[in-house]
Amino acid sequence: MITRNEAKQKQLKTYFTGIPCKRGHVAERRIDNTCCIECGKISSLKYRQQHPNQIQRITQEYYQHHKERAIKYSKQWYQQNQIYKKQYNKQYYQQNKELLKRYAKTYRQQNPDICALNNERRYRHIKDCCPSWANKEAIKFFYECRPAGTHVDHVIPIVHPRICGLHVETNLQWLPSGLNLSKKNKFDL
Repeated sequence: MITRNEAKQKQLKTYFTGIPCKRGHVAERRIDNTCCIECGKISSLKYRQQHPNQIQRITQEYYQHHKERAIKYSKQWYQQNQIYKKQYNKQYYQQNKELLKRYAKTYRQQNPDICALNNERRYRHIKDCCPSWANKEAIKFFYECRPAGTHVDHVIPIVHPRICGLHVETNLQWLPSGLNLSKKNKFDL
């Protein structure tokens, strides 16, 4: 326990008396306005909900003025929380599949040029990964014989930060659609 005056002398931002605030919270209080931290959180949340556009504008302005610091912090946070972030993203995807599908569909409809360019790059990359000695007829036949509900997958990914597989018939396999989409370009070395 520490009084407000003692906390001021020690140049702290908060103090704790153990006495409940007018809403019944037993929490630290701010020195500058004696407001309970919990009441402050509630007030802040209420303000954010009532003024979303203003909060968004302020956030964007702050980011523009502190871009390098924000990027550095974001990278540092991600490095320290990679496992948490991956689990969170996976859970978010599972809980919001339909929303994300609608978003992706809307994006494709609103940005056909970008999507066409990405598809063109993908096919060009596949072509670049196909050596001259590859059996193109066997590859074509592999695609044509694909069972319904499956995707043609590269066993060794052709897009990967550390390796690059070839687009040849021996590097192709059929995978169920869901499994292939969850695999992405992962490969255990």
